[in-house]
Amino acid sequence: MLVRIPLCSLRSLRLIIRVNSRHSRFIRVCAFRPPDRGPWSASAATRVRNDLDEGRLPAQNRLHEASRGGSKRRRAFFLGQTMEPCLNLITLGVADLPRAVRFYRDGLGWPTTHEAGTPIAFFNTTGTRLALYPLEQLAAVISPEFPPARGGFGGITLAHNVRTKPEVAGALALVERASGRIVKPAQDAFWGGHSGYFCDPDGHYWEVTWNPVLPLAENGVMNLSL
Repeated sequence: MLVRIPLCSLRSLRLIIRVNSRHSRFIRVCAFRPPDRGPWSASAATRVRNDLDEGRLPAQNRLHEASRGGSKRRRAFFLGQTMEPCLNLITLGVADLPRAVRFYRDGLGWPTTHEAGTPIAFFNTTGTRLALYPLEQLAAVISPEFPPARGGFGGITLAHNVRTKPEVAGALALVERASGRIVKPAQDAFWGGHSGYFCDPDGHYWEVTWNPVLPLAENGVMNLSL
């Protein structure tokens, strides 16, 4: 049996899967790149083949140790039963791309390789990446019949977590100097943390929060294992 798995999953791919604990029968797996991305790189196949040849992908204990409870979600993902739980990119529709880039790059100091004249800006934020794209064009990408919504609260907030309580007020002060609008000053929250809210120049709501219950790991990602 041949299982086709996207090339983007190769990092976590386990190529040999035991499907019967009593017999040495295995599923063959091949990687493919979606059609719109052209042929996939031979170097990826070489790495996989080398892993097999050098014993880094043993036949025993595959499919991320599927017998263990913690691997059931990934097993379901490989079998096509679930969607991998990852959030890679958040794209904000903006009315004025250069203005929005100045706010996040120059005002907040967030790193980007954006150059003037390019139609989209990507920011190298920790974990999930941030992108800015003209609002009218973003709505048209979804459907020509979608008018872009403007103004009001759309039911979505973005969050920027900090490591210490005083950093909340410091971040909001930086936002205000960058011409952001403070919606809610820094204050203690009912759930035990400390937070405040601001709007960027296009009205996107951000929360700046210190959460003592879910602290940030060394790499800046929220630790949900506690």
